[in-house]
Amino acid sequence: MNQPRHVLLIGASSDIGGALAAELQTAGIVVSGAGRTLPTSTVFPHFFPILYQNLSWPDLLARISREVGTPIDAVAFLPGVASFGATADIPITEAREIFEVNFWLLSQAALGCASYWREQKIPGTFVGLLSIAALRAIPDESYYAASKSAALRFLETLDLEYAADGQSFRAACPGLFASKFRKTSTNHNISAPDLAATSLEHVAHAVKELLFHERQNRVIGWRENVIALADRVSPHIYNFAMLRGRLSKRPRTP
Repeated sequence: MNQPRHVLLIGASSDIGGALAAELQTAGIVVSGAGRTLPTSTVFPHFFPILYQNLSWPDLLARISREVGTPIDAVAFLPGVASFGATADIPITEAREIFEVNFWLLSQAALGCASYWREQKIPGTFVGLLSIAALRAIPDESYYAASKSAALRFLETLDLEYAADGQSFRAACPGLFASKFRKTSTNHNISAPDLAATSLEHVAHAVKELLFHERQNRVIGWRENVIALADRVSPHIYNFAMLRGRLSKRPRTP
């Protein structure tokens, strides 16, 4: 797989969007951004405001490629929505929005990229920013984890179906990292965490490596890799060692 020449960041106004754009530009890559919100970062010479409803992803990629002058051959999908708390405390409207963004929007973007790259007869790489929650159950993250897990399996399926076209669909699975995402998410009867375990720059570098096919491990962060390893050995290890105390402090669901 050749190094990408033009990477489109969907959801570019996020903290990870600005950090990833700087990482890619340092590597000499053309970077474009797209999303509903204008980024405050100055690292986006090419930004395209979009509305996600009824969006034709192949048409968007074709338009941006034409206006920038370089075909898009890699895409990083960065948007995410979350509501945290006991499953019974999450309103159904919030649960639906979580799936609307984390699964349906991502799946349509990925499928649109696949269609565009197949039509243009060029290889392409799509990386979805997911979460360690896509790989294991975590209390107070039920709908969020379920949406990320569905997105992970969808990307794995596209990766198999489009491999013959030279296309790759990959997942980035960090844990908590230094950004405003978790603290600005809705928390139902729980407090937002105070400390991030992984730096924003580390996550951006790992996503860049996934885009460049310099990295095979989708799990990002030493703590997250320990969790993933324990799960492969026995899921009960993490439940006993890490979650037993946390679960014992939660009020019982009526």
